[in-house]
Amino acid sequence: MENLSDAERVLQRWRREPLAFVRQAFNAEPDPWQAKELEELPKHDRVAIAGSKGCAKTTFFTWAMWWSLTTQPHVKGAATSINGAQLRDGLWAELAKWQSKSPLLQELFHWSPERVVRKTAPATWFASARTWNQSADPHTQAQALAGFRSENCFFVIDEAGGVPAALLATVDAVLATKKGRDQIRVWIGGNTTSTNGALYTAVVKQRQMWHCVRITSDPDDPLRTPRVTKEWARQQIQAYGRDNPWVKINVFAEFPDAAVGKLLSLSDIEAAAARPAEENRREPLVLGVDVGMVTDACVIYPRRGRMLYPPKVLRGASTIVIAGEIVAMVRELGATTVFLDLGGPGIGVGDTLRAMGQSFVPVYFGGAADDSTRFLNKRVEMYVRLAEWVKTGGAIGKCPELEQDLLEPEMGWNLKGQQVLEPKDEVKARLGRSPDWGDGAALTFAYPVAAVAPQGEDELRAIARAMRGRGESHDEFGFGGGR
Repeated sequence: MENLSDAERVLQRWRREPLAFVRQAFNAEPDPWQAKELEELPKHDRVAIAGSKGCAKTTFFTWAMWWSLTTQPHVKGAATSINGAQLRDGLWAELAKWQSKSPLLQELFHWSPERVVRKTAPATWFASARTWNQSADPHTQAQALAGFRSENCFFVIDEAGGVPAALLATVDAVLATKKGRDQIRVWIGGNTTSTNGALYTAVVKQRQMWHCVRITSDPDDPLRTPRVTKEWARQQIQAYGRDNPWVKINVFAEFPDAAVGKLLSLSDIEAAAARPAEENRREPLVLGVDVGMVTDACVIYPRRGRMLYPPKVLRGASTIVIAGEIVAMVRELGATTVFLDLGGPGIGVGDTLRAMGQSFVPVYFGGAADDSTRFLNKRVEMYVRLAEWVKTGGAIGKCPELEQDLLEPEMGWNLKGQQVLEPKDEVKARLGRSPDWGDGAALTFAYPVAAVAPQGEDELRAIARAMRGRGESHDEFGFGGGR
């Protein structure tokens, strides 16, 4: 490229063809959906990408940023994400990675943790990383992308599913001043985790204003992302159902129903409270023990199959008293398993139970979920299992505290597509107390427990055969047969 006319010719082609830029500048071959959208890039001022799990949208935005910085003179860019850590470790780190693959970009630009600048014009040719105050009012949040006005400029909002729609206001103001040959572009994208963020606003509420792209893991979609296997996608659909919110987000890149956000609806709770108690003796009886802090209640919930028994509630009790009550309930009810919250004061109760010879299963609310792909931690997993049980026939009886505890928490999804539950402190602040009844009931779903074998005629015959093998009489079982 020593001849200036040759360089200019290549630059002009790249300006028209971002796909050619990516292939030549990075020696990379984009995924089919990326190639298609790179060809579309020069045609649209606003692009919104709703992506499934692992579709490589951040890579696409990185290529778009480098394309604009390389082919547009004195371009100014601003980028943000759901938080500073995600911006730093996601989009901005991806910029550095792709620059390292291109001798041309290493020659032309300097990358730093806050800015990328053209070495020959750092004051007028750059892209900067911007963060926004999550606790500020919408007007203040909107200022995160303020201060940019140039004939050539771009805005990138990565992980826009969780970014407030207020940030789009600044972008709209800049686009409103666009004139003639100005090159002003906005690229946003993320997972479809929220119906309140900037992505939902663009893709649903302002759809006519945006070039909207949906990148799925749907095994039957020819433009699906190849980075997620078809086998995995089919497994999720089969396991949880096409309309499951987690599947909608992570496989189909669809927004969950607007009503999704609560763990359970009022109608779910009312139906579960009105169901008749039907005890199935073949199901194991388990105890969920939420010890609670000193000022909270200790709630011990027994459950057998589809039936939740009335809880035992202790207030201000010592660890010895709580442990003694657990042992008494195990003997009285014939409980097979005790799930004990071993956080905080639960440690002392656990030590006392061990001293009393009572076995239990320790549970840590903040510990790893069995299915860490779907759930952030064990607390979320237990509550979701409880909610699914309620919706499919569980009987909870009449308990106002439990009903409140199940109605209050908000559900959502994080950037990894895992289900998350609203922090307990926030639930506690609204309730005016700790959700100990909900925690106790959820603990009964900590881990699967094997069914109890019925002590019927077949089992008695087995006992008789065992006794016969030892030469003992078994006539008292009524089966006859001698010795």
